[in-house]
Amino acid sequence: MGGSTISQDASVLVVLVVDDEALIRDLAQRVLERAGYAVLSAQDGHEALRILRRRPGLIDLVILDLTMPDLSGHDILAEIREMGCPAKVIVCSGVAGEAEDVEGLLAAGAAGFLPKPFQLGELTARVRQVLGQRQESVARSQESEERLTALAAVGPSAGA
Repeated sequence: MGGSTISQDASVLVVLVVDDEALIRDLAQRVLERAGYAVLSAQDGHEALRILRRRPGLIDLVILDLTMPDLSGHDILAEIREMGCPAKVIVCSGVAGEAEDVEGLLAAGAAGFLPKPFQLGELTARVRQVLGQRQESVARSQESEERLTALAAVGPSAGA
């Protein structure tokens, strides 16, 4: 789980950061953990899909880089939607042309777009925007306790 510490708060929301650049993954993870989220990370699309398949209802949000080797962010987004995963997805890109395809990405099921490079405050603001309603309505219930237990079970193999 990439060194993530899990809050004792049973309503913790879980974010999966998918980026082939370790610096971006690590910075995003630290910033989001400080903002109160539990964070998993994946260095490529294959790892991200393994995490999502292992615990399909665990992840609340995926932050997905569009330009990665092997599996593109477009392919991963399509697979996430095809598998019926309920996680919301924010796609990120700094490549000219991809940023211009925001409408297509939203139509394909993305909940938001974040252009690179981005300020760390922009990252947390976009995450809060996308998860806002859900964050306010998450019940502190046995279901949330089970989510924390499941997150702990994902363990170190899910980290970068």
